[in-house]
Amino acid sequence: RSKLERGCMQRKRIHWSFAAITIVVTVIIAIIIFVRKDKAPEKEPNIVTQLGGVPVAEIYRFDQDVCPGPKASFKNLDLNLRGYVEKDETVSVTLNWYRCHPPKVGEIVLYRFSWHREPVLKRIVATEGDRIDLVLDPEGRGWNLVLNDKVFESSGRRYFIGVPKVAPPLKLYADANDHVLKPGLVVVLSSHPPGENDSGWFGPVSIQDIVGIVEK
Repeated sequence: RSKLERGCMQRKRIHWSFAAITIVVTVIIAIIIFVRKDKAPEKEPNIVTQLGGVPVAEIYRFDQDVCPGPKASFKNLDLNLRGYVEKDETVSVTLNWYRCHPPKVGEIVLYRFSWHREPVLKRIVATEGDRIDLVLDPEGRGWNLVLNDKVFESSGRRYFIGVPKVAPPLKLYADANDHVLKPGLVVVLSSHPPGENDSGWFGPVSIQDIVGIVEK
């Protein structure tokens, strides 16, 4: 065979080898994607799954004509509530409690902060009629909450929220409402600042978004 023919045959073998490798790699990737897609994602046990997959938006409406409602187990995933409910601790929640009971300071509650995400455990620190204000933290950590003319402390320190240069929603609410918490609203926070998904982020929250009370 001529040198040209041998060169052509060698190029063909290289081409087919490359094609075969490409096919094998493609098949492997397809199998991996299929397996990952087919595998159901693991979920932390929570009130949504333990109530038979009830969407978060429907939890507060569950058995809403009955007060108190049924009990459900809830696993806390929040580190910032330690001292009251530890991370990974499972508690019993009485649903629909606040349809027939007034909220009280100190109660641990299940708070629905979103219509699309699972609720969280928080602590009620202020209710209807309480005087609220926020002042800049002297150590520059944000804003300190002032309840009934006294700086609010939790876990042995001034509770702070937000950032110094921006007034948080709770401050804006206080200034616009004569620094008094109106009916139907509560302030919920964690035990260790700064918390998340609570009044430090959203300001006062509606009692209708409190899913239930924690019983320990």
